Amino acid sequence: MHLDKRGRDYSALLVTHPVDGPQTAYERPRRALVTAPTYAGDTVTLELDVTARAHGMLCVEQHDPTWGTWHAWVPAEACEPLA
Repeated sequence: MHLDKRGRDYSALLVTHPVDGPQTAYERPRRALVTAPTYAGDTVTLELDVTARAHGMLCVEQHDPTWGTWHAWVPAEACEPLA
């Protein structure tokens, strides 16, 4: 279990990566299948909204019952666009 300072478990959240340079938000989210590691160390595949992009990275929005809305920057190759 991974707890933040307020005692909320973030084990199921996707690991976010640092982003350098400019970021561009999408006017409308784009759905994608995202395969990426969680803070617990598991690799998961989730259908999520992609909300922004930066050089080689995409920002995805994950909803978690304990945490609420979480935004994680993941490598672009971790995302498969859905039609």
